[in-house]
Amino acid sequence: MQSLPLEQKITMSKMRIRQWHEHYDGNVIVSFSGGVDSTVLLHLVRSVYPDVKAVFVNTGLEYPQIVRFVHSIENVDIIRPKLTFQEVIKKYGYPIISKETSQKIEEIRTTKSEHLKAIRLGLTDSKLGGISNKWLYLLNAPFKISSRCCGVLKKQPLFSYQNKNKVMPYVGVMAEESFRRQQSYCKHSCNAFNMKEPQSRPLMF
Repeated sequence: MQSLPLEQKITMSKMRIRQWHEHYDGNVIVSFSGGVDSTVLLHLVRSVYPDVKAVFVNTGLEYPQIVRFVHSIENVDIIRPKLTFQEVIKKYGYPIISKETSQKIEEIRTTKSEHLKAIRLGLTDSKLGGISNKWLYLLNAPFKISSRCCGVLKKQPLFSYQNKNKVMPYVGVMAEESFRRQQSYCKHSCNAFNMKEPQSRPLMF
């Protein structure tokens, strides 16, 4: 599907946009970061449904140019997280290397389960995966490490907004961005109705 001509990809993405919109009777939003992918997504969604609202989470870490660009777009709600980045770091720890690596380090350091610890250290044959040997030295780093930054600063505010307004999101992510997203696409496809937190990813393929 990634090798299809652009026009065919656009047609397929719009089909998924319509499916999502119809399934939720138009109670939808676009998760808008101001970046390239979400800007393309917003353009595609509004080419089909011009009145769909976008939501931007201002975490305090965005470039000023991004914030100015977001303010130039019509019909965008701007929301903020409850904690600042500094507060998240102090409470949970630094996100380093990748979300997956940070999570594994945090689990090794904090879990009470010797089984999970063995898995994360790569001491078992589990397919759940252990930490790469090149990052083992970080287990002794003199600071907290956590993968929770994105969840607290971006996901929680969006979930709160969605729950309050009873809307379901379009998200501008793509399978090629990470192995985890490839797995998610293979399991849930573009319109992930069966995910714990359902979302439409019309650009995913």
